Amino acid sequence: MIQTNRDSLWKGIIEDLFIDLLRLFFPDQYPRIDIDRGFEYLDKELQQIVPDSESGNRNADKLVKVFLKNNPNTWGLLHIEVQGYIDNTFADRVFSYYYRIFDKYQCPVSTLVILTDKYQLFHPSSYETSFLGTNLKLDYRCIKLLKIKTEELIVDNPFALALGFAKEVLFVDKNDSLLFNIKQAYLRKIEHAGFSQTICRRLLTFIRFYKHFENPQFSTNFELEAIKVLNIKEAMGLEEILLHDALQQGIEQGIEQGIEQGIEQGIEQGIEQGIEQGITLEKREVIKNGWFEGLSVELLARLTKLSEEEVKAFIQMLDDNK
Repeated sequence: MIQTNRDSLWKGIIEDLFIDLLRLFFPDQYPRIDIDRGFEYLDKELQQIVPDSESGNRNADKLVKVFLKNNPNTWGLLHIEVQGYIDNTFADRVFSYYYRIFDKYQCPVSTLVILTDKYQLFHPSSYETSFLGTNLKLDYRCIKLLKIKTEELIVDNPFALALGFAKEVLFVDKNDSLLFNIKQAYLRKIEHAGFSQTICRRLLTFIRFYKHFENPQFSTNFELEAIKVLNIKEAMGLEEILLHDALQQGIEQGIEQGIEQGIEQGIEQGIEQGIEQGITLEKREVIKNGWFEGLSVELLARLTKLSEEEVKAFIQMLDDNK
């Protein structure tokens, strides 16, 4: 569901605005980073490092290979964790990931933590242990969303604006009028910052889906406001966000159904049918989630490559099943 997709949003905005993240959180080290060489995102490698029992809760984590200037062989890894709930063993886990990454790659490692929970006292920024004269301490950069002063954020840094918005809506709960005013204010901030159309679209996607409206009419009003303020009719990354989660859920369900049918029809044929069913489920999830968010029938048809009549028919079925 869209409203539970914050992991994907954080993961996307970190990668889309990674240079701006570096400028914001590593201002002293930023001049040493070789931006021209680009970055390598090691998401699959990170999944191999994280135990299977923990990987389901680490969807927003990123592991990025960063190169330094003046030496083509000098590079290190930045591990970014986004944590949205209290975990009393969090510092232990940060240290565990740190030494696993170092052990695998034998290179410098840095850790950045972004805490998005609502609890003032939860702010673990170091790991420390001592035993029989052996002492170890790991300090890491830990950003507490709750403690950010939005008025002090760098207005020309798009990642700072994304953080500011996430902070502003932290305690907004089922208050569409307040949420609309906040989203509208951030549209103005984006406009005044003079970002490129690409950056504007990425921020718009984040703002649109990070906190959803209860009443679909507010979603429609927000879309109209976005068109007026930013002159953007479609958000870059919209398909990725809507389709990615639906694709995973739909294909998994479809393969399961196909395997069950395969018992009688043959495993190979059953799996093929399961994948076809999964794609159908994917489109259903896109329509259901998008309609809930107030997206138009026309846009949903474009996203799913279905006719508007097919989309309308499925929406009617949803209404009939309420």
